[in-house]
Amino acid sequence: MQLSSQQRLVRGSSARNARSVAVPPVTCNLQSGAQQHPRGWAPASPAGPRTVSPQLPLRHGASKKRATVRSQGIARDILTQQAANIEGSPLEFLEVTEAYWKALRNQKHEPHKKGPTVVRVTAPENLGGPPDFDAVVCGGTLGLMAAATLQLRGHRVAVVDKRIIEGRTQEWNISRGELMALHDVGLLTRAEIEACIVSEFNPVRVGFAGGEDLWVDDCLNLGVSPKALLEKVKDRFVAAGGVLMEGVSFKAADVAPGAGVKLTLLRHGTAGADASAPLSPGDVNRPNGLGLNAANLRGPFTGPNVESDPNTAEGVREDSASSSAPPLVPAAAGPQRFVLRTRLLLDCMGHYSDIVKQMRGRSKPDGMVIVVGSCAEGFPTEQNTFGDLLYTIGDAKDDMQVFWEAFPADGGAARTTYMFAYSDAHPDRPGFESLLDTYFTDLAQYQGIPARDLKFRRVLFGGFPCWSNGPLAPAWDHIVQVGDASATQSPLSFGGFGAMLRHLGRLTEGIDDALRCNALSREELAGLHPYQPSLSASWLFQRSMSVGVGAMSGGGPFALPARHVNEVLATNFGVMRLLGDRVLRPFLQDTIQLAPLAATMTGMMAKNPVAITRVLTQVGPATLAGWFQHFFALAAYQVAHVLATPLRMAVRSADPDTRTRAGYRLRRLLDAWEYGTSSDYTYHPPANTGPTPPAVTSFGPLASGGAGFDSRGVQQKEKVLVGAGSSRMSIGSSRPDIMESPLGSAVPVPVPVPVVAKAEAMPVNVASTMSGGISRGGGSTR
Repeated sequence: MQLSSQQRLVRGSSARNARSVAVPPVTCNLQSGAQQHPRGWAPASPAGPRTVSPQLPLRHGASKKRATVRSQGIARDILTQQAANIEGSPLEFLEVTEAYWKALRNQKHEPHKKGPTVVRVTAPENLGGPPDFDAVVCGGTLGLMAAATLQLRGHRVAVVDKRIIEGRTQEWNISRGELMALHDVGLLTRAEIEACIVSEFNPVRVGFAGGEDLWVDDCLNLGVSPKALLEKVKDRFVAAGGVLMEGVSFKAADVAPGAGVKLTLLRHGTAGADASAPLSPGDVNRPNGLGLNAANLRGPFTGPNVESDPNTAEGVREDSASSSAPPLVPAAAGPQRFVLRTRLLLDCMGHYSDIVKQMRGRSKPDGMVIVVGSCAEGFPTEQNTFGDLLYTIGDAKDDMQVFWEAFPADGGAARTTYMFAYSDAHPDRPGFESLLDTYFTDLAQYQGIPARDLKFRRVLFGGFPCWSNGPLAPAWDHIVQVGDASATQSPLSFGGFGAMLRHLGRLTEGIDDALRCNALSREELAGLHPYQPSLSASWLFQRSMSVGVGAMSGGGPFALPARHVNEVLATNFGVMRLLGDRVLRPFLQDTIQLAPLAATMTGMMAKNPVAITRVLTQVGPATLAGWFQHFFALAAYQVAHVLATPLRMAVRSADPDTRTRAGYRLRRLLDAWEYGTSSDYTYHPPANTGPTPPAVTSFGPLASGGAGFDSRGVQQKEKVLVGAGSSRMSIGSSRPDIMESPLGSAVPVPVPVPVVAKAEAMPVNVASTMSGGISRGGGSTR
């Protein structure tokens, strides 16, 4: 791949300092008409102009006039103007992600066609020597956690990653009970975990346009520093004898059944374009990993000798590890190939793993979660105390329902916001630059602060494939997928950190068991990723929150109304609110259990049969029949799990050193019944008797007077509180009239905000005015 001069600038710099790249300025009038204020945000008078949300990009055949409204170039302007502030290389990341997304959308669904061939089967005598490690983990951001737990259990483990294993500055959001999985597996102490928590806030909101807002406490209310957490895990791993190989790419694997895997790895050079692997979509979520660390081999490993050819990078010497061999340090600036041997390869390279591409062939994912977002400064700290878990500010447009999510960051000094949609890889879906245009424009309506008044620390975008047949079963002996590569995440979530912690205990126990018992055949490793009806049953929810291309605009009696998804979700959460926190909280944490699921589905049909009937036509008979199959399997698994309780307790109390290969399959079956019914979930009630909603739920002018306006710009009718002692509190019932905007979207008519008696409680500059949205003068740069 030919690299630009800007890319080489990033590759050749120090990994710890490679943050951004100089980009020529783009002429635009993004700031025209804007007023700068000391606090970084400019409230307007209630009667001032309002921001109107642009539509998403049109498909082919739509009117040129509407398409001109949508393609504004706002995203490229902001990424250019604030390149020095934003972590990583945002314009390069955008180009790489856009190219990947375009190729995926235009790809035909041809699962019978082969993908890249990186894994081959060979005879045991071709392994070339005894294994250097018990396990090699390829992909070290989240794979490092699995590697560290195995190393602490006495196995010889190495971690290979083409980048530097360093967490981003933007926080991971999670609940405290889930975070304690790191303590439960013996990886970190409670004090070490607490030291990584940067932000803690309450409450968290769920709300849909036209419905009631729901507030809960202690749900995804912690912001964890990935940088601090991974550094602690890395130190623990190395201190226990683990080996880190950073700046080393996976190239190929030769599987010798019954003996192990021979890995061909590429150690990148130390200068110029050879200093790092080319950018890939996976790099967008790890901007601090670019470049090459000066000491990118950590650990006591004395590896195989390396013969390198700086020009061809094809030199390989297959000497086995020995105490007399020199350390694995490059003798030349060029890239070098070398070989490692291991009993087990853990593929933690995520959705973009070449091994996974070979396994899936040229098949397109069944669904996509497409996400854009940012972490930015400029929000008033004293009001930045609550989060949004699932929120909408309008109905579906152009066959896509957009959701929002927001969390305080850096202790309230910044705020992370996401805009995402449950979608698919249809060719007519919009690109990420267009989605970013919509995000930056609608951010003013959602949070009350225009994007031009924010200082962005990080801008993110990406697509997360979803598969209806997950988890992914192993295809070879001695190789198993872990994390996002295995498709064990819920189709309702983004995967990543939360999904990894959810299964960390099970995977640690299961992989440790497999290594001890030498249960490393394909069939035995399949027990680590069994069928989980609780996971498969959630696919129906993903489909019901996704609008197919043409489902709204196709006409006919089965066309979905724009309000459909909002109506279904309002019904769903309304029923769960009535059923109580023990039903609602697990669902908010992507946990599907039999009794809550049955009660919720029954209640939804009784409460809103018309909307639920539309869901049946929306998802189609095949998806519906599959869901009933998963539901009945969930019931069968639940019965089996309960009946097997005495056996499970006896098996788990046995000494691990006495375990046999014959009992390995039984132990994995017990795990399948437990995790397949979400019986591993532990309910953690909120600490308080009920959440206290903030007085202001938007940082913009409508909220500044304290009149109870939400980020949709309408006066709140009611706030519903859910907690240990669930209660309700009426805030008012009036709603301003709704008018149709020139763009065709419903926009609330501004309503005067009552004057607050205590002037000191109002934000500064409350009398000043804000220009009507982000300037469109930059034009389209696509």
